[in-house]
Amino acid sequence: VTPSVKTYTGFNSPSTQTVTIAADGSTVVEYRYTRQTYTVNLQAGTGVASVTGGGTYRYEKEITINAVLAEGYDFRNWTGTTTISTQQATITVTQNMTLTANADIKVLVVTITAGTGGQVSETSVEVDYGTAVSVDGATLTIGTTVVTATANSGYEFDSYLNVPETVTSNVTI
Repeated sequence: VTPSVKTYTGFNSPSTQTVTIAADGSTVVEYRYTRQTYTVNLQAGTGVASVTGGGTYRYEKEITINAVLAEGYDFRNWTGTTTISTQQATITVTQNMTLTANADIKVLVVTITAGTGGQVSETSVEVDYGTAVSVDGATLTIGTTVVTATANSGYEFDSYLNVPETVTSNVTI
């Protein structure tokens, strides 16, 4: 007798066996199915320092993937075989997968306020994390934006206060 082999999603089917049935009913036919293995390939996109959780896993294994961000970036999503919106996620492996962790550079606001007796040409500038800031007298350069301070009649420009070398958070100058 050659019992048929069944197929199951995510499992390797064994080879068929041919056996002779014993008259006393002691014949046993065992078919052992093994889980298929799949590869989870993780890639770090721009702004992602590293990713963890990739590897080779058996069918229906639950794994946790995680993206570690570079300084100045916000997590956007995982894309590839599927789209995942959380930085750390638990997924069930049912196929080979390639996922890329994506991040966006932080957009920050520099607020410029004029002191008594003066005015500034710009009061708010949106910039990317890490944008350079420099001062030359009454001229404040934030990335590509140039801000000029002008003193009203009877006043003199003194200085800008709280000027960072680079923008790493929302800041008021």
